[in-house]
Amino acid sequence: CINPPFYRLLGSRYNAAQLGIGYLVSTLNANGHDAWTFNADYISENKYKNLQGIFDGYHDYKKYFEKPGECIVWDEIIDKILEFNPDWIGWFCYTASVPAIKILSRKLKIRAPDIRQVVGGPHSSMDKQLLNRLPDVDFSVIREGEQCMLRLVNGEIPKNIQGVITRTSLGLNYNGDALFLNRSELPFPEREKFFGMTEEEKQTVDVSYIIRTISCPYDCSYCASPSAWGRKTQTRSNESIINEAKFVKEKYWSKNTKYDYSASANAMAKNS
Repeated sequence: CINPPFYRLLGSRYNAAQLGIGYLVSTLNANGHDAWTFNADYISENKYKNLQGIFDGYHDYKKYFEKPGECIVWDEIIDKILEFNPDWIGWFCYTASVPAIKILSRKLKIRAPDIRQVVGGPHSSMDKQLLNRLPDVDFSVIREGEQCMLRLVNGEIPKNIQGVITRTSLGLNYNGDALFLNRSELPFPEREKFFGMTEEEKQTVDVSYIIRTISCPYDCSYCASPSAWGRKTQTRSNESIINEAKFVKEKYWSKNTKYDYSASANAMAKNS
């Protein structure tokens, strides 16, 4: 499952574990599959722009999309995907990720047409016409994708899976949003299987995030949550949250490692 580049194209980075992908990958692995996370927004060096510097690089960012054939970053990402030789890939999609996914899915379809491509995430949940903008992606998922992706990979008929949008001769087939899941019953998000990283690089990934609640009951005009989740909240049990916190501390935070808390591009980090 792939986190496409965004901050990286602006000269920054996103080196944290993406929990939406992590839950999906762990669900697949718990059911006998070999799924991995590939973060195309990862940069191992410590030289990157802070939040204010990101906006200064906007004109450079546009060049990646104006002439995608001249930007080697796209082919580098496709080469890394093909190195893994997957049967399926999932694109995690924010609104800002759509242009990158369009370029990457086209290049992947040309070089490996048998790989099935799925798009999910916040923008996919809000835009039921997304496949019309991404003609090389096979399926899109509305809301929670763990069971949708598992059922797709297990070979179920896509049009029969609630939450999966498919193509038909009459246009896109939408059969309802994916059902809400009890996240207290899901396996903890995958925090180990980061494809293409050395063990040393894995030590720089911030895996400390823990999800407590999904969605929000409010209706703020500037927020995508009401459209993506319908204002229906999901709260994990206290026991589940405490168990995950203990798991993360014991497995990842007892090492003699100097953690980089600026791993997320959301942090105000100074250039170093």
